[in-house]
Amino acid sequence: MADQNTNVQRINQGRPVYFSYARNSNKKPEWSNISDCVEPLLQALDKEGIEYRVDVKDIGAGDKISAFEEEIGWKSEVVVIVFSDKYFRSMHCMYEFVQIKNAIQQYPDKRLICIKAGDFNLSDPNYIMELEDFWHDQKQEYEKIEFHRLRSHSGTEQAAWQNGFYLEDVRNLYSFFSAINYSNYKNVDYDGLVSDIIKYYKNTPKPVLTPKPPTIQKPAPKPPTQKPSAAASVNAPTVSTTVKSNANVHYTSQPQHSYSAASAPAPSQGSNIVKIVIVLSILVFCCFAGLLCAGALMDDDKPSTSSTTATNTEQTTTSNNTNTTTNLADVIVDEDAHYRKLLDDLVDEVLQTHFDIDLAILYADSVYTNYYYQADAYMLVDLAGCYCSILEAGTGMWDREDVETCRSIINKCYSRAETLPDYAELRKDKEYMKEIDYNKKWLKSYKYSSR
Repeated sequence: MADQNTNVQRINQGRPVYFSYARNSNKKPEWSNISDCVEPLLQALDKEGIEYRVDVKDIGAGDKISAFEEEIGWKSEVVVIVFSDKYFRSMHCMYEFVQIKNAIQQYPDKRLICIKAGDFNLSDPNYIMELEDFWHDQKQEYEKIEFHRLRSHSGTEQAAWQNGFYLEDVRNLYSFFSAINYSNYKNVDYDGLVSDIIKYYKNTPKPVLTPKPPTIQKPAPKPPTQKPSAAASVNAPTVSTTVKSNANVHYTSQPQHSYSAASAPAPSQGSNIVKIVIVLSILVFCCFAGLLCAGALMDDDKPSTSSTTATNTEQTTTSNNTNTTTNLADVIVDEDAHYRKLLDDLVDEVLQTHFDIDLAILYADSVYTNYYYQADAYMLVDLAGCYCSILEAGTGMWDREDVETCRSIINKCYSRAETLPDYAELRKDKEYMKEIDYNKKWLKSYKYSSR
């Protein structure tokens, strides 16, 4: 890595160029050369007498890494971002990225020089969902460690928690980078980049940069929660019409993924109702137990009865307590049964010659959003079939992006089903396999039709 001579007067003295990037790694073949473009650019900056700050040179032993990461965002005028697949999976890099994004809101004239290192596609919904799954896993791991007090969290992990494990940032990656001109790391014009940097410093007076605002601490995480659906990040098509289904598109009977968060019911409402019912049931149980105790005390003041009567009273009390406990347990919602029933209703809906497409989307989104990661292979295959029917019924109504998103959801349902243990049993069912083969061929041949 290039090392600047601090005694040389620089063009941008006291206004360094900052670098945000992920280093090369052997963990994946595609990560082996993602930062190869950094060193030539540093050498080109040195040649023109431009001051810069980079982690390997400017972070010493005992220095706080997070302080340097915040400096990249809040003290920089020019930042070189070399973004890669590893960059989007690194807590350190994503923390730098969030600081840069937040600082731009205070200083919109910040100069960003972006270089793409890798063949990933930020406009591909499958890739974004893959990143979301990765950060959901990181979030669940954090919550498990926090809840069970397994160990202390690092500062980087705590920063990730404070930033929602970067889920919103991941969902907005395409919109952010598509608005910026960036180079491919295989054909970077180093002279052109350096020329642009020199022009910026010569023509732009030193601004007064806003310091980083204080961080608002989020409450400690609750017990680990289930992984929400990646579909929540995709907008659903807006329709309010009844359309004819394609009778040739089949599905069986159980579910998974959605491209509509807008129509999905809020999960918190049902859970709050359940909590209220449980609390009321407990209060009734306590009152009932209190009455039993009061009756027993009154019996002590009366002449003693036969042992048979006492035994019968005890048996009655035990029976009443048992029945009360059983009734209380019945109040707790069986989540598996609930979503299986919802999927069955969805199947019944789309099997109709004419079905309400809005209602079908609502049901499908609810199952996918809340139960995707708990669904078995049968449910996933049925849900994929339902989405095939919805896609076919909506031909000519959706935007191209909606169609591609729905197509990716269907493929994801089938791909996940094939990884589950019960898929081996499903393969023995000829009707299911016939349905899967038909839908896959149909999906492959399906062509987008404009409005």
